[in-house]
Amino acid sequence: RVVHIIDSLGRGGTQRQLVLMARGLRDLGWEQQVWALNDDSDAEICKQMAEFAKVVVLGKLSVATGLGALRFLRHCRQWRPELIQTFLPVSDIFGRFLGRVHGNAKIVTGIRSVNFQKNAFQFWLDRRSMPWAERVIFNAGGLVDYTCEHEGAVRDRCVVIPNCIEW
Repeated sequence: RVVHIIDSLGRGGTQRQLVLMARGLRDLGWEQQVWALNDDSDAEICKQMAEFAKVVVLGKLSVATGLGALRFLRHCRQWRPELIQTFLPVSDIFGRFLGRVHGNAKIVTGIRSVNFQKNAFQFWLDRRSMPWAERVIFNAGGLVDYTCEHEGAVRDRCVVIPNCIEW
């Protein structure tokens, strides 16, 4: 069982890659859920994702008030995921901290680009939570050095897996 946490299910490259990954994992027999933090999700992306995983859209208000975190932790205690995988900046921090609190699932973080818009507090949260990730998966090798230096990734836990494509 795997829970994917993503900032939103809007139209974007990360979301498209998650759809492809969810399909592949489903074909390998993995039960999956996708938790989107932001409620600006695209109906077509949600429909595609729902073919492979249960989709939960928390929404900004739920995340901001902490109710989304409580809902997620309560759900994890019941569903017992083996893996929590995060995508995109906000869900990386949210997922790593909640994965650590939950304690019974491995945490994997996906880094897909350098985010120069992060503020000092976000970098501090990254450096604090990144060591909890069992693996940090990058889609390009050029991201590893920056993430280790600025966001606290542990180099021997970093893996580069290029984006997948459809045939």
